[in-house]
Amino acid sequence: MKGDLSGRKNMKILLIEDDRILADLVKQSLQEQPNYVVDFASNGYDGLELANSFEYDLILLDLVLPKLNGLEVCQEIRNKGNHTPILLLTAQDTTSKKVSGLDAGADDYLVKPFEIEELLARIRALLRRGNDSLLRPILQWGNLVLDPNNCQVEYKSKGVKLTAKEYSLLELFLRHPQRIFSQSALLDHLWSLEDFPSENAVRTQVKGLRQKLKKAGAEANLIETIYGLGYRLKQISESEITKISRSDRTQISKNLQKQNVKETYKSPRPNLTKVWQQYRTQYLQQLQTLAQSIKALETENWQDMVRHQAIKISHTLAGSLGSFGLAVASDKARQLEHILEYNRKSLNQQDNNQILQILAELTAELTSKDNCDGIIYNVAPTPLANLSTYKLLIVDDDIALTKALITEAKTWGIKTEVAHNLDQAKKAISANQPDVILLDLSFPEAEEGGFELLQELVNQKSSLPVIVFTAQESFAARVRVARMGGKGFLAKPVFPEQVMEKIDRVLRQSYPPIAKILVVDNEPQALDLIRTLLEPWGFQVILLEDSREFWQTLEQSNPDLMIAKVEMPHVNGIELCQVVRNDPRWYQLPILFTSAYQEAQTIQQVFTAGADDYLCKPIIPEELLARILNRLDKERYRRQLTETDALTGVSNRRSSMQQLNRMLKLSQRQQKHWCFIIIDLDNFKQINDHHGHDVGDMILCSFGKLLKQVFRSEDVIARWGGEEFVFGLYDMTKTLAINRLADLLTIFRQQEFMDAQQNKFKVSFSAGVAEYPLDGHNIETLY
Repeated sequence: MKGDLSGRKNMKILLIEDDRILADLVKQSLQEQPNYVVDFASNGYDGLELANSFEYDLILLDLVLPKLNGLEVCQEIRNKGNHTPILLLTAQDTTSKKVSGLDAGADDYLVKPFEIEELLARIRALLRRGNDSLLRPILQWGNLVLDPNNCQVEYKSKGVKLTAKEYSLLELFLRHPQRIFSQSALLDHLWSLEDFPSENAVRTQVKGLRQKLKKAGAEANLIETIYGLGYRLKQISESEITKISRSDRTQISKNLQKQNVKETYKSPRPNLTKVWQQYRTQYLQQLQTLAQSIKALETENWQDMVRHQAIKISHTLAGSLGSFGLAVASDKARQLEHILEYNRKSLNQQDNNQILQILAELTAELTSKDNCDGIIYNVAPTPLANLSTYKLLIVDDDIALTKALITEAKTWGIKTEVAHNLDQAKKAISANQPDVILLDLSFPEAEEGGFELLQELVNQKSSLPVIVFTAQESFAARVRVARMGGKGFLAKPVFPEQVMEKIDRVLRQSYPPIAKILVVDNEPQALDLIRTLLEPWGFQVILLEDSREFWQTLEQSNPDLMIAKVEMPHVNGIELCQVVRNDPRWYQLPILFTSAYQEAQTIQQVFTAGADDYLCKPIIPEELLARILNRLDKERYRRQLTETDALTGVSNRRSSMQQLNRMLKLSQRQQKHWCFIIIDLDNFKQINDHHGHDVGDMILCSFGKLLKQVFRSEDVIARWGGEEFVFGLYDMTKTLAINRLADLLTIFRQQEFMDAQQNKFKVSFSAGVAEYPLDGHNIETLY
C-alpha cells in the first residue's frame, strides 16, 4: 500500500469553514489522501466545541466565521492549553491580519484563493513539524513490519494487502502496543463524526485484519480480544522486537521518491479575449489621461482636483486590470493610488521619480505584445438545465445489474446508454458524449480492465466525470482511481438507488446549476467582464447600467441572485440593497457586492444594509464563481427546508399556493389557458396497512421523482398532504393535460414495488382536471 508521507496514525483533521463549497472541496481532497479523517464545522462556536471535545492532529481554521471569528477560536484553543497545529485559511491578504493570526497562536496561514496542492503540502509540513527527520521509524512487532513512509505492510517479508481502515487500525495498534483500545476509542480514532458507524464496524474491521494477517502466515490471535475492555496486540518478548537499520530506511525512502509523481490540476477559467480587445483602447486612454494628470502635478501648482482625478483613474485600473489576469499591471496601478493618497499636499522629488517609474512600467505592461491580444483561458464546461437532460453511460458486462440501473435511472429522469465492453464504451463516447460515466474495473478482454478507459480519458484531458463501480474493494484501487481523477468509488454490491444518489451528487458538482443573475454596475466594461465570466458556466446574466431602472428590471427578470457595485451615481448599491430588503417578495434575494474599496467602514455599511457577501476588485474568476455557487446553494437549501416536501422533493402546500396564484394571475394577464390538476394515489391507506408505512414512503418518494421527470420545469408540482398531489400547468388546455396524465399513469402503473416479505405489487392513481377560465377563475373554484 502506498500513500501519504505523514507516516503517522490516522490523521484527524478539524476543518472550520463557513463556505460550504470550499469546505466540500477541501474535505474531498483530504479524504482522497490515505490516513486523513476530516470533521467539519461551519461556524466558530461549533468548531471550538469540537476542538475542546476531541483530539485532533491539525485544525484548518477560516479567519472570518459566523458566531465566533477565527482569531477568537484560535485564542480560546490556546487558552485551554491545546497545542494542536492550526493552519489559518484567510482571504484577508494583509500583513496585519497575518500577524494577528500568528500572534493568536496559529502555526501557519494560507491566503485564499489557494491551490489544493499547496494546502496539502502545508498540511504535510505541519504534521511533520517537531520530528527529527522526514523519514519515519519503521514499526515492527515480531515478524510483522509496517513502513509508514510508503504505507506498506509485510509479514516475514511477504506483502499484506490491507484496506485503508485495516491499515489505520494496525498502525494504531503498533504505535501503542501496550494499550487496550475499546471499540468506542477505535471509532473515535478512525472515523469522522459525519461517517460515524456502529461498533459492529469495528468488529468487522478487526475480523478482516485478522484474516489477512493469518493468510500471510501470522498467528490467528495476533490482535487479542480482551473481553469487556477491547483489543490490543498480543504481547511478545523484548528479544522478538528487532530494529530496522537506518540504511534500510534510507533505501526505502529513495524508492518511494522515485514512485512519487505529482500532478497539478488547473481550474477552468473563461475566455476573456473578446472583452479585453473591446475595452483595451479605453484602458489605454485612461492610462494616457493618468499620465497627463501626473505631468500636471509635476509641472504646475498642486491641485486637489487633478490629484483626485489621478487617484480615481489609478483606482479603476487597479480593480479592473487584475480581473483580466493582468496582475502586474493591477499592482502598478495600486502603487500609484497609494502614493497619491499618501501625499495630500505636494510631491517631493523622490516620490515624483517613483511615480514616473511606476507609470512607465504600467504603460509597458499594457502595451506589451503579450497583453495586446488579450488573455486566453480555458473555457468552462457548459452546465445542463435539469436532470432530464443528463446522459449516463454505464460500462459494465453484468446484464442484470445494468437493467436494474436503467430502471432506477428512469425514476431520476436520467437518460442511459449501456456498453458491455470497453470497445463499445469508446464508440459510445465518440458518437454521443455522455455527461457522466459509471465504470466497472473488471473486463475479461483487457488486463487493465476499466483503468484502460480511465487512463485514455486522462490522456485526452477529458473533463467527463467518471464514477468507478466495482467489486475490486482494495485501497490500492481506490488510490489509483483518485490519482487518475475519478469522481467516485462505489464497492459492489450496492443498491441501484444508492448508485443514482452518488451520480446525482457528482453531476451537480460537475455542472453548476443554471440560475438568473442580475448585475448592476455603472461601468459597461465591468458588466461585460462579469457576463463573460459567468455565461460559460450556463448562468443567465441580466445587465443593468442605470440603477434608476432597477425596480422594473428586478420584477421583469425575477433573478436568483443579484450582484451590485457599491459606488454608483443616482442610486448606489447600498440603497438598492435596502430597497430589496424592505420588500416582502424580495427580502431573501441573495445579494453580492463588488467594490474596489476595502475599508472596514464600507464593508460594515454593506453588511448592515443586508448584503450576503462582499467581493473586492480585482475580480478573481474562481472566487466569483465559488461565492455565487455558495450563495445559490445556501438559498437552494433554505428553499428546500421551507418550500419543499422532504419526502417527495416537490413543493409543499404553503409554497405552492403562492406559485399557483402567481401563475393564475399571469394567465389572466396574458389571456392564456391554465390547468389545475389533482392526483390521488388509489387505496393508499390499504397499502400502508398491508405493506407498511416504510413501503408507502418509498412509493411517495418514487412518485415524486417521476413527476419531476414527466412535467415541465415551469409547471407547479406540489404535495398537499398524504397521497394528494396538485399541479398547475401554464398555457395548456384540458385535452393536452389529460393526455399528459395518461402518459404519467401508463409509466407509473409499470413500476413494481416490493415489501419486506418480498411481495410484489403495483399502484395506480385517480386524477381530476379543471381549466381556467372554463371551470373557474380562482384556485378555490378550480379545486
